[in-house]
Amino acid sequence: MRYSKQREEILKVVKSLNFHPMADDVYKRVQRSMPHISLGTVYRNLNALVDQEELSCVQDGKIVRYDWETGPHHHFRCRKCGTLYNVEIADEDILKFLAEKCEFEVKEVDLEMTGICGECSNGTEE
Repeated sequence: MRYSKQREEILKVVKSLNFHPMADDVYKRVQRSMPHISLGTVYRNLNALVDQEELSCVQDGKIVRYDWETGPHHHFRCRKCGTLYNVEIADEDILKFLAEKCEFEVKEVDLEMTGICGECSNGTEE
């Protein structure tokens, strides 16, 4: 795929965020440095970056979110603000537990945890 300044900026924006943005989120941030970029251009480039495996998609109900992490990983969703974060957990531990305690033969782990993120909790628990 040819080099594109727009694609480079879109990738930079997604990689700068610690959450999984929707296309509209990326569009608003890219517009700050490229005021004439269109939402359609952002969508096309996000899809191209996913096709190139430089980004991954996370289906969030009917919403598509974009993630700079393309390898196997898990997620934490805040119940208050809805933000989706990447979480690193060793799959081997989960697989070992399931194999020993439940007698499951697990081929892949796709884990999403929910709770309240640090920003929303302000020291309180739900």
